[in-house]
Amino acid sequence: MAHEFWLNKDRSSNNVIALSDTAIYIASIDEEALLSVKNQLSSEKPLVEVLGNKATTIPYTSINGIISRDTDDDIDITYRTGKSLEEESLFFDNPKTKADALAAIERYLPESLQRSVTKQNLVSAGFYPLLAIVVIGWLAYLFYPLFPKVSMVVGGLCLLVAVSILIKRLSNPPVVTRWVIKGKYLRKFRNLLGKGFAILFWAAVIIVLHDRLSESFGPGSLMHRYENGELEARDVQTYVKNGADVDYADEDGDTLLLHAASSNDFYLAKALIDNGAEIQYRNSDGSTALHYAVQYGGPELVELLITAGADPSTKDNQGVSAMDYARDSDDEMIIGILSSP
Repeated sequence: MAHEFWLNKDRSSNNVIALSDTAIYIASIDEEALLSVKNQLSSEKPLVEVLGNKATTIPYTSINGIISRDTDDDIDITYRTGKSLEEESLFFDNPKTKADALAAIERYLPESLQRSVTKQNLVSAGFYPLLAIVVIGWLAYLFYPLFPKVSMVVGGLCLLVAVSILIKRLSNPPVVTRWVIKGKYLRKFRNLLGKGFAILFWAAVIIVLHDRLSESFGPGSLMHRYENGELEARDVQTYVKNGADVDYADEDGDTLLLHAASSNDFYLAKALIDNGAEIQYRNSDGSTALHYAVQYGGPELVELLITAGADPSTKDNQGVSAMDYARDSDDEMIIGILSSP
């Protein structure tokens, strides 16, 4: 007796589905070999011999659940292998072919699987597409500061697909046919719980990945390198080109230019200024880089900031200007630099 089988020429993987009286076989066959496989499947050759040992085999007795939506061209199967549950999707080239395959599979299903048919309400039909829209939007927002063009293009295309699926689902909620093991509600709850933990796990992975990328490409990458003692003045331009914000402030409101001024790092200050650092930026205390340079730096650094446009008359939150600090220290050289027109 010839085997029941279906070929999907539109797919390069899992494009052959065949049934025996004990199991479902799923295989990936090259397009050139499809015709030969078709002819062999029409004979009485054993499926393993035709499809090879690499074919996925799902015994009917191992099936834990089947879900089919009349609006989709695929069937989702959950089956048990040892102590774990696996999932496999069977893809067909059109709904009629899928319906024929589903009817054939049903003939072999054990009696322990109970069939139910329900039409989804709007909430159920739109839940997963809406969740996809939220996740895609979140990912695009998360990675936009790092990769703006890629986030806009890829995120936009994915959003269009998700929105189109949402509209399709809401305009015509699918009829869902399920086969589930009778009375296995606890197992279903465990499976749902497992999926929830999987979603949380991958969300955590994405957040960690984002943080790691931010350290190398994000707005705060310069500050991160500086705080770890890994930043050289010659590297500033490279990081700025990769998306670093030269005026990124730390938790205390200090930018790298203020840090360079407070540590009297002339070369880092010059590199930051050359790459567009805001000279008159004020931190949470109202201090500018010039305030710090007068207190903790030297004449060269003060002159660099003045040449770049720093205003010695700017006052901090205590009403003290850089000139006031210079006069308090009696540093005639710095006073002279600040006083020069």
